[in-house]
Amino acid sequence: MLVQKVKSILMEQMNVKEEKKIFIDLNDADIPNSVRVFRPLLFKEENKFYCVLGPNLQEGVVGSGITIMEALLDWDKNVKKCIQSPDLEDPVVEYIIDTLNTSKDDVW
Repeated sequence: MLVQKVKSILMEQMNVKEEKKIFIDLNDADIPNSVRVFRPLLFKEENKFYCVLGPNLQEGVVGSGITIMEALLDWDKNVKKCIQSPDLEDPVVEYIIDTLNTSKDDVW
């Protein structure tokens, strides 16, 4: 069990140049709770915003939109899909489920 938790903590997260990153105000009441919990990367590429948790746009949980909020809401919708029909062979989905199943009492 401990090995599984350590494995999921080490999930690879995509990164982009600092100038492409967009700060997410986690105190904003309109931000989906999943964004507060997982703190995905939010960035702009050309005329579109992307929100991703995982190593890249192909293997991660991704949301996109022409506005920041559209990208965040699309990402939240896709996280919920992962939870409802989990692919337990997918390390990002495994990380999401492990995180949601781990209480603060397990950590402290």
